[in-house]
Amino acid sequence: MSSSKQFLELLQAKQTLIWIWGRDEKRIEQELIKGASSVKRLTRTWDCADGIVDAITGQSIAADIIQPEEALKRIDGFNESAIYILRDFQLIADPFSQRKLLNLARKFRSTSPAKALVVLAGTNDIPPAIGNHAAVIEWDLPTRDELHSSIQTIIKNHQDRLTAIAPGQNYNPSPELAVDAV
Repeated sequence: MSSSKQFLELLQAKQTLIWIWGRDEKRIEQELIKGASSVKRLTRTWDCADGIVDAITGQSIAADIIQPEEALKRIDGFNESAIYILRDFQLIADPFSQRKLLNLARKFRSTSPAKALVVLAGTNDIPPAIGNHAAVIEWDLPTRDELHSSIQTIIKNHQDRLTAIAPGQNYNPSPELAVDAV
């Protein structure tokens, strides 16, 4: 089963704490936004540099909230059906913050509107205090079709630069060759 499908099933099952690890934060976030949207949930992100941000518009909601405890407190106060992607939470070793995360996930199980906390990490180093309580997804690497599409987009967006490198030559880059090289 694909990572996107796993995530969607967890949202539909009202899972409130999901730990996702993978190597491409932006690509994973795009899939999480699609999944949240399909079940009529907003998507917010939090990290220690930008605070809380609307993932769709990029508009800051609470730029001053850079501490994890403050972020969780603010998230608890939101009255919206949403997923909250916590980008830097895997770096937090503080037992107080970890406990706050677990308590908030437990609280969300019995509240309305539906909310979910999603820790997005670059590694699978899940703190033991959290690992036993979170649904864990190792996000799939991009498929061949996704790679092909990305390479085509890059070629299209940079065609003028490619043409400038070899003026007068018929330069026709092949996404298939690039995908095969990966």
